Amino acid sequence: MEESNQTIYCSLDLEMSGFDPEADEILEIGFVFFTIDESGTHVVEEWTHVFRPTQPVHPKILGLTGITLTELEQAPLIAEHLDFLQNKLENVIIVGHSIKVDIAFLEKAGLVLKGGSIDTLELAQFILPTQHSYNLENLIHSFSIVSAESHRALADAKATMSLLEKLLGVYQSFPEEVHEQIQNVVRGQTMLWKDLLSLKLASVELVAKSQNLQSSIEVDDAIIKTFEPFSIVTLPVELMEPQILAGALKKSGKKFMWVVSDKQTAISIWKNGLAQVLLPADDYFDEQKFAELVQRTDLSPEEVRFVLKILIWKATNWQTQSLVDLNISFFGGQFRHLISAEEVPAITKSELYVADYETFLRSKFEDQENYTVIFERMADLERSVSKSLVKKASWGFGLYALRSIYNPETESGDPRYKDIVIDLLGRVDLFFGLAQLQLNAITKVYGFITEEQLSNHDYEYERIKIASENLIEKLEELKVQSESKQLADFIENLRSFFGVIETGSVRYIEFREGYIGFINQPINIDDAIGKVLEPYAKKALFIDSKSSDLVEKYFVKRLGIEEYSRVYHEQTAQSQIPIELSISELQSHILFSGLNEEKLPLIITFSTLTEIKEFYKQYHEELNQLGVVYAQGYSGGTNKIVRNFGLRAKSILIVTHDFLSQAPLRALFPKHLVISNYGSGTISHPYVEALEKHYGADLGVPMSVIRSLLTFENLIKRVSHSGLQKVELYTNSTDSEYLISYLETSGGYQISQKS
Repeated sequence: MEESNQTIYCSLDLEMSGFDPEADEILEIGFVFFTIDESGTHVVEEWTHVFRPTQPVHPKILGLTGITLTELEQAPLIAEHLDFLQNKLENVIIVGHSIKVDIAFLEKAGLVLKGGSIDTLELAQFILPTQHSYNLENLIHSFSIVSAESHRALADAKATMSLLEKLLGVYQSFPEEVHEQIQNVVRGQTMLWKDLLSLKLASVELVAKSQNLQSSIEVDDAIIKTFEPFSIVTLPVELMEPQILAGALKKSGKKFMWVVSDKQTAISIWKNGLAQVLLPADDYFDEQKFAELVQRTDLSPEEVRFVLKILIWKATNWQTQSLVDLNISFFGGQFRHLISAEEVPAITKSELYVADYETFLRSKFEDQENYTVIFERMADLERSVSKSLVKKASWGFGLYALRSIYNPETESGDPRYKDIVIDLLGRVDLFFGLAQLQLNAITKVYGFITEEQLSNHDYEYERIKIASENLIEKLEELKVQSESKQLADFIENLRSFFGVIETGSVRYIEFREGYIGFINQPINIDDAIGKVLEPYAKKALFIDSKSSDLVEKYFVKRLGIEEYSRVYHEQTAQSQIPIELSISELQSHILFSGLNEEKLPLIITFSTLTEIKEFYKQYHEELNQLGVVYAQGYSGGTNKIVRNFGLRAKSILIVTHDFLSQAPLRALFPKHLVISNYGSGTISHPYVEALEKHYGADLGVPMSVIRSLLTFENLIKRVSHSGLQKVELYTNSTDSEYLISYLETSGGYQISQKS
């Protein structure tokens, strides 16, 4: 290494037993020494080693990293290599993805690191302003970086080195004017990556990759003519390109407000010039506010990177009217108010508007009474309105609300609130930890406790209530200072749980390992639905796939639909889904024995998280040899595992039935779907029980049947696409007769019995 006059960098990655350097241990270290010049990166030396931990390692970590118990048992302790590591790493510039976490672990192990660091996460955040995810796996896929062993230390270190080169190449593709603007902003800053921006590497164009396996089912004028209020139009919407339907609506000459299931769909329709999108005020970009931000001389390093992100976004994005495709999630949203509009600007008038459900509930536009609003799926309208009325104060929400103000783990946010946020993070953990102890004293079984049941345990109830009041008092001080909406919502939701009992609502606590949520949820949503429809003179229709009669009957009651007509359009043969039905319970060993690469990408659903845990614990090593596994509760948050599943052809997604039925994207694209033990292990839910009392007499069947059928329908809609080869369905529930009857009569399935 001494022969080179170039700066030598060290791309480094660790695999750990957890994410807390105070409690967890380093399992593996991998690093690559390299130089970088205008011709790219050049490896000088590489090294990797596995280390034996002093404490047992959770199976989820073994599954995530691919490190085996045998490797760990045969490895040395890290203490035996500390002198070597200190000599190698002490003065080198370390490169890594979210590298602060790795450095914290190395320093806890006893190393003294003096060379400084470059975080490719920080670079990706501003160089790729519209990238939907900044996790390493997603980024290396976006750049087609080959990584043979994802989540092994050396492989990830090499991938990070390549990622650095690609990011600098993307930066070189920007107009020279942008380079000059950025140099003006970073002048005087001390970031070690600043000098790398001047390297004239070959330009890299990042082309967005999309997986589109939907069938192009045409929508003719005859179908559009049936779009009359109040009607329920049956179309195979999960197999249709939204742009095809949008184009047909636009040509119809009628005025429509189309509400779609997710914001990405709404934006894609807008981007293709087929409709005017509706957005809330804070989704619009305020040019004047940004100009004032750029002129500030007291910007923090986080604010500097935020400004760089906006400069690049303005110069490279297809539109800058709205912030909808600007990813600022890693900034916690705390800088959003610095560039977002206070009110909705004048928007182009259109015969066709489009919005996602959440936005629709907040939006208004002129001449609404002359439009017919189209809701995509009755279930989505019901879920969105119900969700908008729920007041939930969960452990995670409390921590998120505080970290959106200042995050001590990443040192991002407003440093003025650092000390008070750190104190309050501890208080939130203390409150929910106390609540967990009190709930465990009432019952040892995870699940739900109603507010009424809790109040029957005076001692435990009072302890939780008093602790909540003390926490709210402390949080109020920060709310006033920071003007944080997230924190204000958390406080209001927590306070509402212990307030005066409201007529027509149910209050309950959901609790499981590491999670508690205090929930206050109205039962009747008639008034809310009425307010949604009122601006449209109550002119509404639904586009939906064919549902079971029971589900449709429920939604007609739930949404307060007094009169409607059903317009059914024959689904094409290609829209029929092959179902292999087994009236039995599926054993885990049978499930695993039937897995092979030909079924990938594959989704497996279970009834409960406990079933996932047992299956994953038993087979995680074999599963990771078969493909890349993303499991609920093991592989990160909802958006992360759903998006990452779509990145690889050899991938396996393991989730609950409910999780998949509410997946955050319009559709997933598995080749096979295995629905294990459907309808069994149903958890008694306080809200379902409340709905049972409210609607049960009119429906004639238990709400559990409605919920089971609805979950199945939503689940199938999420995975329906032209490449879906087979669904294996296992059920022995007492309610299975309703599901089987629906499958046999709906016309949307090709059913074969399995012994």
